[in-house]
Amino acid sequence: MLLLSPLALQDLQTIRDYSVNQWGDQRARSFVVASHVVYYQILHTDVEIIRILHARQFAPNNLV
Repeated sequence: MLLLSPLALQDLQTIRDYSVNQWGDQRARSFVVASHVVYYQILHTDVEIIRILHARQFAPNNLV
């Protein structure tokens, strides 16, 4: 389980809001780390990491 402080959760919400405004809802649930993309969703006060894929992998085939 990943535990987040209230400030860290607020940071994630701010990042998500910015991402939705910039790129739409589909890209809002991912972020790039080096050559990988982390896909996640926020569940109340938890963050669920769905997949960590190489940037060259085709996400729709791997996010089923």
